[in-house]
Amino acid sequence: MAGATQPDAARLLAAAADALNALERAGIAVELDHGAALTIYGYVLPIGDARLGSRWSARLLAASENTGREITEGG
Repeated sequence: MAGATQPDAARLLAAAADALNALERAGIAVELDHGAALTIYGYVLPIGDARLGSRWSARLLAASENTGREITEGG
């Protein structure tokens, strides 16, 4: 696709983690089939004990200059 730009992975993954945290704060339990949302840029996973109220966090993959750096503060 001509003129397409690479997505801002950190911003998009942080938005996904924030949305999951908002659901948890509203009392809506979120479970992902494999425990995390994976992309070619990074992932969103629960931190804590994975029960209602757990905090979701986004991280970039090693190919990024921000290797392993948490990119959202969430909940």
